[in-house]
Amino acid sequence: MLRKIAIVTIVSIALLSPKAYPEKSGADTDWYPFVLSENLDQNSPANIGKLVLDPPAGKHGFVKVKDGHFYFEDGARAKFWGTNLCFSACFPSKKQAKMMAERLAFFGFNAVRLHHMDFFFEPNGIFSDIRSGWKDPQRKKTGVLNPIQLDRLDYLIYQLKLRGIYIDMNLLVARHFTKADGVVGAEKLGMAAKPVSMFDSRLIALQKQYAKDLFTHYNPYTKSRYCDDPAIALAEITNENSIFDYWKWNRLNGSLSGFKKDSIPYYYTKKLDTKWNDWLKKKYGVVDRAKEARPIYKLRALYPPDRIKDIEAFYTNLEKEYFDGMTSFLKKDVGVKIPITGIGGSPTDRDIDAQESCDFIDKHAYWDHPGFPNSGWDRDDFRITNKSMLEDAGLGMAHVFKKISLSGKPRTLTEWNHCYPNQYAYEAPALMAYEAVKSGWDGLFQFAFKHMFPDPYKPDNIDSYFDIIANPQQLILMSVGAIIFIKSDELKGSIEPGVLKIHYPLLTGAVGFIKNKPLSFDGIKITSDQDGVVFLYSTDNRPIDRSDRVVLAMLGGVKNQSSGWKNGKFDWGASPASLKKLNVAVRLGFGKKFKIYELGPDGKRGKEIVATFENKAIFFSTKSSCSPWFEIIAE
Repeated sequence: MLRKIAIVTIVSIALLSPKAYPEKSGADTDWYPFVLSENLDQNSPANIGKLVLDPPAGKHGFVKVKDGHFYFEDGARAKFWGTNLCFSACFPSKKQAKMMAERLAFFGFNAVRLHHMDFFFEPNGIFSDIRSGWKDPQRKKTGVLNPIQLDRLDYLIYQLKLRGIYIDMNLLVARHFTKADGVVGAEKLGMAAKPVSMFDSRLIALQKQYAKDLFTHYNPYTKSRYCDDPAIALAEITNENSIFDYWKWNRLNGSLSGFKKDSIPYYYTKKLDTKWNDWLKKKYGVVDRAKEARPIYKLRALYPPDRIKDIEAFYTNLEKEYFDGMTSFLKKDVGVKIPITGIGGSPTDRDIDAQESCDFIDKHAYWDHPGFPNSGWDRDDFRITNKSMLEDAGLGMAHVFKKISLSGKPRTLTEWNHCYPNQYAYEAPALMAYEAVKSGWDGLFQFAFKHMFPDPYKPDNIDSYFDIIANPQQLILMSVGAIIFIKSDELKGSIEPGVLKIHYPLLTGAVGFIKNKPLSFDGIKITSDQDGVVFLYSTDNRPIDRSDRVVLAMLGGVKNQSSGWKNGKFDWGASPASLKKLNVAVRLGFGKKFKIYELGPDGKRGKEIVATFENKAIFFSTKSSCSPWFEIIAE
């Protein structure tokens, strides 16, 4: 995703008037600052990576597809709980790479999607700016891999691999082809030359060269080419690309038709027509239909039904030829050994049909993606619905695969986000993980961990609708989601009006509208004075009722200091990031005594919480504490 809302599946886009937003108040009396340390204690009981990761990545062999799911070569099931790195975040300094890898592992991510590497020239992208003194970008050739950027990428992959974190490698995402690349009308094609990049031979040749150069690159830190490294687990040919969407948007007709000024250039509409007539001749022996393959989508009812049916089949075939050719090239000519999908975030069922030769199907989904009524991507002037997924009849983006026939292919969701500053964003990690387990998904990649990554950078405030590197609410809850998705096989849970309850041996709790609603599980009783999330999970791989070391995670809202809505505009506030205070009362009736300690922003043990033990049960409250997580350890 690149600051766009056009092709992604965006759920809940009806916008409230500014008056519907809760206005910013004065003092943040119900909030407390909580900035997660850059140097998290690796021995902390909250280090979920020790529970869910299996380092180093690649130890089980390459990822393969079997029986509609991902498996490693040794037969172990492969499930990916991931996030995205975008733009310069894919090319951190060595110090930053180590910090980022440790942070990702700590919160339980076992996969990273490398996204938008191809947008910029150095130092924010992967391409060398071989004509840096030239101002006209059309005179600059793209596709030349920069050795400094590759070294940064190599070291990042090495650090991730050491910690058991796999890679989803994206190919054509945001490359801006140029005249210097030998591309006709390049200045009018835009990001990734969509959808021309799916049928123009020159653009496809450029994609193949980039893919070959990237996958055959030797990483000196892992001592392996990317195509020979089983830590590189998945590959995506293109991102959010679709001929069908451009047809629906009436952008295939050429600017001369007067229908769309942002249509693909006339040079490519003629190519499209030539391919259409060749397809008709192959199917019928003669060209006995209209010469153009571009009827106005909104007026398609005026065309003969058989012509519309043929056009849909033609577009499907055109995409299929692209995916077949790219997949074959990657596997046979380049030596890629891992599952490949055609489109990251397949927009339509027809696009999915075209990916018959691909190994898995991917979708994207967002809940409460911001809308911009006046100026695109104005940070202060945007609209959201501020609605809950758990109150939505369709559970929002959690049912993104519900109506899709996948023909036995694995399913991944490589972009999803319950976008900030929606006040119910705490719902998403547990709900998405729960639905993924219940429905048998194979990978989820939150969007995003970080976009641009300046050096130096201090993750102490939320500066994006999407990025969670400095969002303590989302990071801590991602660790809960990691346990649910990676560790659970048989999951007991229920969704009642506004509340998701989950109970299985390693983890128990609830999310949603839980304010003053007593929650009871086997031997456990929990009451919160605020809506949000409360989970208990074992950190010694034993069921909670037999565990000697349990963590309590409890979170509500999150925001920056002094942030909020005012007169319909959003003030992002300033550091530090802060959490809404929850007062939670807990009873554990396991017949043994525990000590309870706060955990600090670095994950280290803090002050002890007073607890009482009677009738073989321990009782304690978090009322006197300002922390979202606690260690519960047997005496």
